[in-house]
Amino acid sequence: MRRATVSLMYEGKDISGDIAPDLLSFTFTDKSGSKGEADDLQVIISDRNRVWQDAWCPQRGHAMQAGILCTDWFEPGDCLELPCGTFQVDEVEFEAGETDRITIKGVPSAVKTSITGQKKTRAWNSTSLQQIAADIAAEAGLTLLYRGEAVPLQRVEQRQEPDLAFLHRVGGEYGCRVKVYADKLVVYSGTEADGLDAIVLTRSVTSNFRGKIVTAEVYSSCVVTFTDPASGKDFRYTYTPDDAPKTGKVLTVNRRVESVEAAQRMARAALRGKNAGQMSGEWEGMGDPRLRAGGALTLQGYGRWDARYSIKEATHTVSGDGGYTTSISLESALGY
Repeated sequence: MRRATVSLMYEGKDISGDIAPDLLSFTFTDKSGSKGEADDLQVIISDRNRVWQDAWCPQRGHAMQAGILCTDWFEPGDCLELPCGTFQVDEVEFEAGETDRITIKGVPSAVKTSITGQKKTRAWNSTSLQQIAADIAAEAGLTLLYRGEAVPLQRVEQRQEPDLAFLHRVGGEYGCRVKVYADKLVVYSGTEADGLDAIVLTRSVTSNFRGKIVTAEVYSSCVVTFTDPASGKDFRYTYTPDDAPKTGKVLTVNRRVESVEAAQRMARAALRGKNAGQMSGEWEGMGDPRLRAGGALTLQGYGRWDARYSIKEATHTVSGDGGYTTSISLESALGY
């Protein structure tokens, strides 16, 4: 029999069985990191016996490790797991009424460290994006997971910015997404993620979809103007993708770059950031633990919206009776 259950460790203790009789809903929101956002977790518990508001009340700062387990899901014998990561209790809400409720909200543990909470000013010379990410990860006690091309950088300045915001800004300029997951700092190429094997979702009566096509803010090319730091000469680099729209505006970027190769990366990333929203959508259906933020997806059976997409955000919700749904936000997966 198809069933979804919640796995929850609290301060190293498995409390899955303790919350199961009282669980009203469990919601994990997985975010791609394209906007520098963090994942979040929300658990709502019925407290008819008033133990969760008293002796069992979660404490702010305590660690939670969560997951969703699916058995006999797509076919008999299936055993699928969605590891949600490690979170820190951030908020505890209490609602008294006919049935008392406790809502526990969690954020990734690393979000509460200096990586987000402390503004810093410093500079790197003769370095790379990967090395900067490695330095920041080491300072925060995190393991770096870097998936992208080498990005050499002559000089980069961090000016009164938290580490995570700074890394998101610099990485974003070169087409990389940045997020914290469990005890890892993840930096990965959006282009490479879009090129991964795509999950295929076919239209069915049990799913809902809403799509949108935008033409007004679509750009056909990007021009980066820069001054060569060695010669002092001004240069102009134009990037036009192979599948560029026949009509569209030209995006202009005026920013310091250190080489033609850097200008190419920057132009490609800037154009990608503008054009990713040309086709977008919201899909909701039966829970699917394969749907993760940052992954690639192909829709079938939706007419003009049959296309390849990148998953911006995936929200996985398990109800107390074992029902499981997934809703995802989509944007165009581009080849650059």
